[in-house]
Amino acid sequence: MPRTATFRNRHRPPFAALIVAVALGCSNAGSSGDVLSQAERQSIADTIRTLLADTYVFDGTDPVPRFMQLYADSAVVSAASGGYTVGRDSIKSALSTFWNRAGQFMRHPTWTWGAMNIDVLSRDAAVVTARYTIPHWTPEGRPHVLGGAWTSVWTRQGTRWVILHEHLSDLPRPVAERVEATMPAAPPPPR
Repeated sequence: MPRTATFRNRHRPPFAALIVAVALGCSNAGSSGDVLSQAERQSIADTIRTLLADTYVFDGTDPVPRFMQLYADSAVVSAASGGYTVGRDSIKSALSTFWNRAGQFMRHPTWTWGAMNIDVLSRDAAVVTARYTIPHWTPEGRPHVLGGAWTSVWTRQGTRWVILHEHLSDLPRPVAERVEATMPAAPPPPR
């Protein structure tokens, strides 16, 4: 018998066993505890949706500390406008810079969530893709809109859901202008 045939016959059973072991190890058939029910998926999605709705509001106070509560204590990556930031301190600095240079001067800002898709990947991981706008008036009283699309990767740390990675894409200016055209010419009177 040629050497290659002997090699094949002698090593076929262990190789076949290896393939079966790998296939079984990669399947989740034996680990039904890891499979989420639709109710569990919905509960996780609702928790994250509520966190976003409750956090991204403008109530007259500096929102940066509230926004920062959503970010993981570990390394976090935030990508936007062709660049990216790594780490909580850098993200806090970027948010504070925006708030101090522009955000605090917005009159009557409202964070508005559009379509939001939450993919629950496991008990401890989810991905959110959403549209958002922030209609407001400039200090000169002109309608203005910020916004875009936002994708974020979430993990559960202890009992908290937090952001590990995010990417923001700005709303194209012509789209923002169409939204601005639907806003009242003057801001609402002070409350």
